[in-house]
Amino acid sequence: MKHFICKNLLIISSIVIVFLDIKCDNDDGYVDEKGFEINGIVLDSASQLPIQEVIVGFTHYPDSIVIVNDSINTNYLYPHFTTDDLGKFRWSGIGSIGMEEFHKMVAWKKEYKLWRYADEPVPIDEIKENSYELTIYLLKK
Repeated sequence: MKHFICKNLLIISSIVIVFLDIKCDNDDGYVDEKGFEINGIVLDSASQLPIQEVIVGFTHYPDSIVIVNDSINTNYLYPHFTTDDLGKFRWSGIGSIGMEEFHKMVAWKKEYKLWRYADEPVPIDEIKENSYELTIYLLKK
């Protein structure tokens, strides 16, 4: 009986160690290998200065649904994020995103024209697997 308990305790301990090892962050800082990250900055195309409070996101809806009366309906953007005081944004999550998904990316601020990656593609650097960087330039209306 004692041998049976020790053997089962050893098996349970091994399972717990394997489970904890899978759940721990890897060198990339992701919870698992399916994590992704997007880093970027939004600049004014004329002045080259950063623009704060720009809404950046992904959508497959037409402009007429996303933009209503010079405002944006963020319910149709997923994911979406807002630039900080330096015009930078960062998104990380579980799952993966590929280069083919960027055609759904938009950036919007009230006094600027809506930017769509599909209309104005910019270079996207893949820093490491599923980690991307880009610079978006917005034109004033």
